[in-house]
Amino acid sequence: MGNIASSLVKSGSSSTSSSSSSSSNSSSLLPPLNWEVISSDPVSRSVELKAAAADREFYPLDGRPEHGSFINPQGLAVHYYIWYPRENCSSSSSNSSNSSSSTCCCVKKKKADVPSACPRSRSYCFRSALDQRQQQQQQQQQQQEQQQQQQEEYVVEELCLSCRAAAARSSRGVVLLLHGYQSHARFSWLRRWAPPPLLQRDPRVHGYAPYDQILQQQQQQQQQQQQQQEQKQEGGEKETKEGSEEAASAGASGTAAASAAAAAAAAAAAAAAAAAAAAECGCAGCRGSPQYEGSIVEKLNKNKFIVAAVDLEGHGLSEGWHGFRGAIEDLQQLAADVLQLLLLLKRRIAILSSSSSSSSSSSGSSSKEGEAGDGRCCSGGDGRVKGEEGNKENIELDFNLFLEKLQQIPFFIVGSSLGGWTAARCIQLLQDKQIIKDTVPEFVAAAAAAAAAARATEAAAATEAAAAAKPAAAAEEETAAAEAAGEPAATAAAEAGEPTTAAAARAAATTTPATAAAATTTPATAAAATSAATTAAAAAEEYGLQLLRCCLKVQGLVLLSPMFDVEAAKRSVRWTYTRRVVQQLAWLLPHAAVSSSSSSSSSKAEAKFPSELQQRLRDKLYIQQGTRANTALQLLGRAELPIHPTETAKIRACCCCSLLLVHNALDEQCGVQGAIAFFQGVKTLKDKQIWVVNGVSPAAAAAAAPAAAAAAAGEGSEAPEDAAAAAPAAAATAAALKVTAEELARAEAVFREKVPLQQQQQLQQLQQQQNADFSLNGLDVHHSFASEPDGDIILARVVQWIDTRTPQLAS
Repeated sequence: MGNIASSLVKSGSSSTSSSSSSSSNSSSLLPPLNWEVISSDPVSRSVELKAAAADREFYPLDGRPEHGSFINPQGLAVHYYIWYPRENCSSSSSNSSNSSSSTCCCVKKKKADVPSACPRSRSYCFRSALDQRQQQQQQQQQQQEQQQQQQEEYVVEELCLSCRAAAARSSRGVVLLLHGYQSHARFSWLRRWAPPPLLQRDPRVHGYAPYDQILQQQQQQQQQQQQQQEQKQEGGEKETKEGSEEAASAGASGTAAASAAAAAAAAAAAAAAAAAAAAECGCAGCRGSPQYEGSIVEKLNKNKFIVAAVDLEGHGLSEGWHGFRGAIEDLQQLAADVLQLLLLLKRRIAILSSSSSSSSSSSGSSSKEGEAGDGRCCSGGDGRVKGEEGNKENIELDFNLFLEKLQQIPFFIVGSSLGGWTAARCIQLLQDKQIIKDTVPEFVAAAAAAAAAARATEAAAATEAAAAAKPAAAAEEETAAAEAAGEPAATAAAEAGEPTTAAAARAAATTTPATAAAATTTPATAAAATSAATTAAAAAEEYGLQLLRCCLKVQGLVLLSPMFDVEAAKRSVRWTYTRRVVQQLAWLLPHAAVSSSSSSSSSKAEAKFPSELQQRLRDKLYIQQGTRANTALQLLGRAELPIHPTETAKIRACCCCSLLLVHNALDEQCGVQGAIAFFQGVKTLKDKQIWVVNGVSPAAAAAAAPAAAAAAAGEGSEAPEDAAAAAPAAAATAAALKVTAEELARAEAVFREKVPLQQQQQLQQLQQQQNADFSLNGLDVHHSFASEPDGDIILARVVQWIDTRTPQLAS
């Protein structure tokens, strides 16, 4: 797909079909897919693609996004996705009898024919706590009954051009999602169902020990407490009354522990039954296929945001350096690709929002044909308009109108891990003129041309005004001189033009053609003209760059577990001793694997979250190979670049309005120290926040649990902005901290081992700041929040943070 698409964009061909490379080499980036090119845009070096049949088979529950790819300065095809809000579609829930009169020409199918997951895998979307299982079981029964009644309804499987244009006009903004290393957009940001954990695990108390191991420990503690209870009851008859009371209290505590262990055992049995049922079901949802339903993408769409995502270079459906999976030549190129994608998306949304719906509605007269599901309801099929008129409208959009619309679209960037590094570096590169010129030369040339045309128009208007005012000023000066000499005003006015005319005649008589030619071709005159032209071109280019910077400004930047601190990875590979070897290997054999494969290197991830490794192995586009030499050199050598003081100073209000960092204090993959350093280095932004997850020790959290619960319920003077989003986190904290003093002491030891004393002191100092939030404690997350048990709690608050920083739509 990538090679054919890139040749189409580079040559400007109007071909509408392409085939991917059929190479079966294991190093080939893409599986054999056949893509259809819907339209091309040479200005942004991009094409819009129709999803291949094999891709739909691999990801049947991805919500059918709009596919496209663009060519970066390295000549690689980078794949992107766009999900549009579907509430504006007039036939999203209509049956065939009601939608025949609609102007919508979306691709619609019967609900029974649309790929869907079973109710079991849909029931845990945006799950907030494990104690909601009973309520979810009741909801499952209701959903099954409703599903039987709605099998004959028609649903929109793919939006037409008219509905996408309507969504662009009514959207509140665009959110761009960037994934982490080895993953890809759909695997990272769409929801993946997994059997519920055996128990609720607090990483500060239990660490990231396997669930079955924690359950076994709890059962052993239960047996020990029962034995102690029996021993105390046997000796209670010989002791005093006080001793009897003490034994009774111990028995009560033992009974409470036994009941807690029994509840945990029951939960484990229920989880095991759910896992067995999921294995027997075999649907795409139970197999862990990425689902649009219940994901952060759907949540943002429901809040009227357009959601875009991209497969970073060398990941997913995007081409890699020299055609290898996970091969990255220069890590900074990822940020440059995001810069190019920002302009591409803004141009795409501006074109859609300015286009009329008549073209699609006039060509989509037969809506019943679209309801049948064959997708031939518009002139181009699949609800898209083809032909010279549509392509001309896309390419020849007035650039001034384009710039005006770009500045009206709020954009947010959300990056996780490597995507967080890329997002931060992207904003920093806005201060580098050469990077912008090299990345988007077509946009720079168009902006400079628009600026030059505007300057020329202003100069012409000023020259005409000056020429019109010059004769009147000359007449006034000569009249004043004549009056000063005592001559009558009438005589001076009558003879005012004669001296000038006579002098001009004498000059014309005495000037030869050779003299005139010499006067017009002197070196000084030519040099002055050249210098003036160069200065004007430079001024136009500078003004064009300023316009592009204004267009590239983002409303908010959200960094989830950003890859700023990789000291743990460096220690594991003994980077001090192996760095020179990796440098030489990256120069000689850049694509040689220097780490083990994903299946063996992910043993820690398997222990933390057992279903995660199975889903990675099942996914067709997840990178299973080990890290390559040049990629390892880039990741470990340049991870700390964005937190350098000279680079954090580039994050200014002129390019980014708001900043949010979210990091787990117990993260063993990317340390929280890097996020703190970046947060403290950005000094010019007024609206910046940092959320430290699991950053409060168990003892301190236990002492503050009552106040946190009251604040989450809306009591007191320090209630959070979003009490509904904070309540699940407070409930999880309160439930996890119902432990004995002995367990609390052991948990303190685990916390001190994972968070050194110096780092704890730094966190305590950070906690005193008003823009630091430490309320997210006791959450079972580690690094990739979107795919972890309690990550939905964090993502719900992130959506709320974005929502509050976007203007509401006018009713």
